[in-house]
Amino acid sequence: MQRVRMVTYHVTPDGTLMRREYGNSASTDPFVDDPLVFGVEDFQIEYVMDDGTISADPSAGPDQVAGTPDDTEANLAAIRQIRFTIKVRTTESSATGLFNRVTMTSTFGTRNLGYDPS
Repeated sequence: MQRVRMVTYHVTPDGTLMRREYGNSASTDPFVDDPLVFGVEDFQIEYVMDDGTISADPSAGPDQVAGTPDDTEANLAAIRQIRFTIKVRTTESSATGLFNRVTMTSTFGTRNLGYDPS
């Protein structure tokens, strides 16, 4: 037996990147939220496939809409890397009254080099 932790990430309307972990709480809450980054203007997750193409949702199929009949779950097995891009803005302005902005992108190899949807 092995413990599995389901984790999701989302950005709140006030620009806080949150990490949500499900089912690992001593309380009765179904999940626990932890703030990670403040001042987030954009956060994207993309998948690099085994043929080098990049997809925002590999299983969405040709119409790129998840949940429609053309979904292709088998594409999940072709994921080789995950790319994260985050654009943040300082929470306070500089002496000139401007906000500093930074965009960072990182790509990570998947541990198993694929995903078995079954």
